[in-house]
Amino acid sequence: MAGTPTDTSLGLEQLHGMLHTILHSTDNNERRSVESTVVRALNASSNLMLLVRLVQDVQSVSAGVRQLAAVLLRKKVFSLWRAIPVGSRAELKQVLLAQLGIEPVRVVRFALAHVISRLARAEFLEPVEGWPELQVAIRTAMEDPRGDMRELAMVLAYSIAEVVGECGDLNTLVTEAVLQGMTDAEVSVQRAALKAMGALLLFVDVQEEDRIVVEKKKHERGKLLQHLIPRCLELLAVYGPLEERTNICVDVLDLLEQLVEDLSVKKHEGILRTLGIEMISVLCNTVNRPRVRQNSSEVLVTLVNLKPKFVTTTLLEPMVSACVQVMGEDGTISLPEEVTRLEDSEMDIKNDTNDEDAEMLHVSPPCMYAGRLLSTLATKVSAKAFTNVLLPFVLRVSENMQGGPLERKAAILSLACLAEGNPGYLRRKVQYVLKLTHDFLCDSNPIP
Repeated sequence: MAGTPTDTSLGLEQLHGMLHTILHSTDNNERRSVESTVVRALNASSNLMLLVRLVQDVQSVSAGVRQLAAVLLRKKVFSLWRAIPVGSRAELKQVLLAQLGIEPVRVVRFALAHVISRLARAEFLEPVEGWPELQVAIRTAMEDPRGDMRELAMVLAYSIAEVVGECGDLNTLVTEAVLQGMTDAEVSVQRAALKAMGALLLFVDVQEEDRIVVEKKKHERGKLLQHLIPRCLELLAVYGPLEERTNICVDVLDLLEQLVEDLSVKKHEGILRTLGIEMISVLCNTVNRPRVRQNSSEVLVTLVNLKPKFVTTTLLEPMVSACVQVMGEDGTISLPEEVTRLEDSEMDIKNDTNDEDAEMLHVSPPCMYAGRLLSTLATKVSAKAFTNVLLPFVLRVSENMQGGPLERKAAILSLACLAEGNPGYLRRKVQYVLKLTHDFLCDSNPIP
């Protein structure tokens, strides 16, 4: 059994033995006693460097003990930061960054990354301090040939973006590294980069009171968007048809949905128009994976819900055309409100914990997600404008019953959406509606 002194001073070998006991002892009483001793001892900042020394010793200390040492360091370093002498702080930062670059075991590297994230937060909370070396290290790590090191760089970028969004300043090194990570050859690096980019977008939000800060962040945001939007669209164009990159496309679409929520029409009308047109293109492209097409429709639903006037004046005609086209791709008959109820049900909340890859298999038929988008348009945009755009399609199909059965099915479902969006118009055209419904009921094909 490792020693358990009553004071807070520990030797390196003693702490090593205690951590080994915590990991491997089968005696619960012994393990709990040692854990209590370690916790008490680590209330003294002088003992933190012992944990660092254990992390550094890759020859004599097992990976499990080094990982535990890093975890304990993460738990204590923030609360004890101000008690650590300035010189020791500098040493601690330098040692941890160096160790991160040479640590041979992945789980220990990521445990160290979490420690560094805590240190970054502590540093940025100090008005006279900072950690520019960390941002340089992130940029440098993106050139590492090891994929997990590049992934680690993105994990750190995510962490410090969250920190500096509240407390500090961020130079272009990190944003450049994240943009580079989005096109990395490794899927894990790309996904970590997309998550980091989501945090960076929050950082460059211009909701500030200081005019100088606002102008600076506007400039940073504009510069970032100039690079980000084309890169996202490029990823969708290249990876949309590839099953093995579906997760990447879903992450990209989540990021674009975040942009749709954040960007204002007044300041970013051109960007929103471009995003809307490109999402319509992704939705209509049958080469793309079903999950990619469905998620692009969800981005458009968000755009319609949040910016209906913009959609009415800018994107209504191509969006309606896309909906009726996609609704005619399969024989599914669905009411959009049923889809909404399904998506909002408690069952979906419970299913959020399901395996992500398995979730990629659960895709609605095209008619269902296109119908949901058309139904959203019907209830959100101008009823008159919606009617003027949709009705010509319904009339064209109804006057030419020689069209395909899927096209006729899309027409009758579109009429249902029209009834939802502009019931007054159809009440005035009740004879036409009854005749059209009768014709479809007598259709030679069961689908319409």
